[in-house]
Amino acid sequence: MCAREVSRDAARKISDAIRELIEERKLIWIGYSRSILFLHKASLMPLISGRKKPAKRDRAGEPQTTSAAAVPDERIRAAYRELTRESGFSDVLISDLQRRSGIGADVLKPWLLLESRAGRALPTRGDWSIADADARAAAIEIAGEPHLRVRFVEG
Repeated sequence: MCAREVSRDAARKISDAIRELIEERKLIWIGYSRSILFLHKASLMPLISGRKKPAKRDRAGEPQTTSAAAVPDERIRAAYRELTRESGFSDVLISDLQRRSGIGADVLKPWLLLESRAGRALPTRGDWSIADADARAAAIEIAGEPHLRVRFVEG
């Protein structure tokens, strides 16, 4: 937004709000070339902190773990190959992958996120407007956006 497009009163309010957010450490400013960029800190933290969310707990209060060994990797990949062969498309619905592999969402979703971070899976957004309830429930969230489909990188 160009400064000329807002009134002086609105520009003053915007400046005050930005200054307050910076003081509260909710907004970060970065100088780039001759511009100033304002970034929302909470949106950036998952990308730069490396911190993980607290572990979920089971009924006994023990942390639930999803180790690489606990996830039947080959079963998921075999289900993926079947789905791509049947559909002819590389991007498959996560809900279809879940159903075909028989892996619960509580295990599959974190595993897909780990595979994505490692570059072995490429989540894609898909079309939320035509997705059914199962597809929406199986979606994984990345940077605040739901991803309905995934493509595995072979090799």
